[in-house]
Amino acid sequence: MLRRKKGALWLGVGLSAFYWVADSVIDAVFYHEGTITSLVFSPSVQSIFQASPVAIIVLNPEQKVIMWSPAAERIFGWSEREVIGKFNPIVPEDKKDEFKSFCERIMRGEFFSGVEIKRQRKNKTIIDVSLSTAPVYDDRGNVTGILGILSDITDRKRIEEELKKSEGKLKAIIETEPECVKLVAADGTLMEMNPAGLCMIEADSIEQVRGKSVYGIMDPEFCEQFKQLIEDVFKGDSRSLEFKITGLKGTQRWLDTHAVPFRSAEGEIIAVLAITRDTTERKKMEEQIFQIQHDWEDTFNIITDMITVHDKDFNIIHANKAAEKILGLPILPGKKAKCYKYYHGTECPPEGCPSCQTLKTGKSAISEIFEPHLNKFIEIRAIPRFDSNNNLIGLIHVVRDITERRKLENQLRQSQKMEAIGQLAGGIAHDFNNIITAIIGYASIMKMKVGPDDPLRISIDQVLSSSEKATNLVQSLLAFSRKQISNPEPVKINRIIKSIEKLLSRVIGEDIELKIELTEDLTAIADIVQIEQVLLNLCTNARDAMPEGGTLTIKTEPAELTSDFTIAHGYGEEGRYIQISVSDTGAGMDEKTKDRIFEPFFTTKEFGKGTGLGLAIVYGIIKQHKGYITCQSEPGKGTTFNIYLPVIKAVTKEIQQIKPPELAGTTGTILFAEDEDELRKLTRQMLEDAGYNVIEAIDGTDAVNKFIANKDIDLLLFDVIMPKMGGKEAYDKIKKIQPDIKVLFISGYPADFIGKYGVLEQGLNFISKPVSPTMLLKRIIAVLGNGA
Repeated sequence: MLRRKKGALWLGVGLSAFYWVADSVIDAVFYHEGTITSLVFSPSVQSIFQASPVAIIVLNPEQKVIMWSPAAERIFGWSEREVIGKFNPIVPEDKKDEFKSFCERIMRGEFFSGVEIKRQRKNKTIIDVSLSTAPVYDDRGNVTGILGILSDITDRKRIEEELKKSEGKLKAIIETEPECVKLVAADGTLMEMNPAGLCMIEADSIEQVRGKSVYGIMDPEFCEQFKQLIEDVFKGDSRSLEFKITGLKGTQRWLDTHAVPFRSAEGEIIAVLAITRDTTERKKMEEQIFQIQHDWEDTFNIITDMITVHDKDFNIIHANKAAEKILGLPILPGKKAKCYKYYHGTECPPEGCPSCQTLKTGKSAISEIFEPHLNKFIEIRAIPRFDSNNNLIGLIHVVRDITERRKLENQLRQSQKMEAIGQLAGGIAHDFNNIITAIIGYASIMKMKVGPDDPLRISIDQVLSSSEKATNLVQSLLAFSRKQISNPEPVKINRIIKSIEKLLSRVIGEDIELKIELTEDLTAIADIVQIEQVLLNLCTNARDAMPEGGTLTIKTEPAELTSDFTIAHGYGEEGRYIQISVSDTGAGMDEKTKDRIFEPFFTTKEFGKGTGLGLAIVYGIIKQHKGYITCQSEPGKGTTFNIYLPVIKAVTKEIQQIKPPELAGTTGTILFAEDEDELRKLTRQMLEDAGYNVIEAIDGTDAVNKFIANKDIDLLLFDVIMPKMGGKEAYDKIKKIQPDIKVLFISGYPADFIGKYGVLEQGLNFISKPVSPTMLLKRIIAVLGNGA
């Protein structure tokens, strides 16, 4: 008997249908539209095969036995070793031609269910069996064998014959039958039941249940079916039904009953004679198998990776929901779907295909590729599939979309590269600053000592000019590395843009239209000069990208950065920001160029027309402001830079301009501490030439000792970082001796490095190297003059 449950079919005589389960390799009886597609039992299903109460026999196309269950051995007497590879021995000699024809019909795809026939045991006795058969198909749809499920109905047949011969023998048969035997009236009341049946329904005696309706212990959903069975039997037919009952003591059981007419001596049908078997354990096994199948299918389809099962010819025979959605192929039994067509859009496997490698070696293979057909980076993992004899029968594809991972990896590498370059730039700044300071100092002294008409004056001016360029280069490197000194305070971003609008118009030229679109005037913590530099650099780049004119748009608007931003870019903190957009209608950039635009010294301009530091400086300044900058560009479609600065709620402060002091009153005693001999000698000479009395110290310890020995000192001019004792530590010790002592710190190290030494605290004076003699003297005069 074939029955359907949730899309699957199973044989009611004893063997449930099983699906193929991926890596667990439960290649069992798999049905679709009544078709068995494979028959290879895994260890988990083998136990059920071993415990089946009915005989399970599988024949190959030559009608030779290839599977022989333990139940077959019990029923027919032959062991598995005796029959494997031989012609089916249970067919009587006189039935072999009939059997051959019967098998040919099955091999053509026919099914048979509940056929009652004669078969022989090993001891030559003939028994009655109920036979259900089905063809076995391979993955390609070819019939490769015959499945037969047989149950011994000899006793049942004997009872039916005996009942026909003699009503007097009925009671004895019923009493001794190990299965439930009962008589049921046309209205469903119980007439007779043997002890085995009473045990099944948990009745203590026949008197307890005789005359009562059988529907009282039957699950309601089966009552109508049982009524129909009774009607059919009273019409002279035989019927079978599997149903569920609840015993008189509460135990639930599944029963499988076969019913035939029970006739009087005159041949009149007077009752239903039913032989019933307890199938509870079998149903439990079926439910377990169904649950395993159900859980597997749910797990298989909930996995977001694409999973497809292939045969050896690259046909996809099973796919999870993710694969069906992404590849766009609903997998149907019998439909040929070549994996390379759907994955790669090709007519044959591509070179380096991991599937080819797995089918060749029988081992797993993995590959990461960009697949233009899917427009994705994918990781393909090919896993071999084997049958119970360890023969390679196909493979499993597990495909993961790694496009986002690749994108984040590239962003991380870019960020690390930029950080490394920034650290290098900041690291060399100190050495450059000391060298440039010496060059500027000596050149300035030389210039003061030569006459206005001296031929050397031109060369000296050239040295000073080159030194100034070198100074600007170092400052640019520090800007990129985010280590220059800045003056951040609450400012209105829109006001900064308005204040330099005219300057930007002059920079970009008359052939480029400048559009300013400002919305809410939000406040951010920013250094006005540095933000102006950012806008100037971006506008200069935009101008160069539009040699034939175009439109430059600067726009501000509020922005809320969410997790979508951080996921897309691989960085950023969620929150409220002001977005500054600078867009041009110029030539645009390809992806390769766009990936490198923030690198120092990278430029696409002609030699001599750009340093390659403009965007690197922009990147460093924005990072120092705890903001973010992104770029959107395509060739021929222009470029847009989006800057995100954190928004604050604060009142902006007006910037007060301090007038520089005049070079006058250059007298007094300066204690100068510097560990670089050349700079120390140069600076002493310069200060003494300006009229100051200078006391030298080679480090902080020496400076403290010199101060104690020479207390008539007006100013401390200390390098910040020196051996033995730094400038700030030496100042703190001297301040305890003379609290009102004035100090000016000087250093060639970047701001973020010297900041930890406390010299950038409010009220302390600091000047960065390189510094010209004039600037140093101006600062000394200012410190001595304002009492700091």
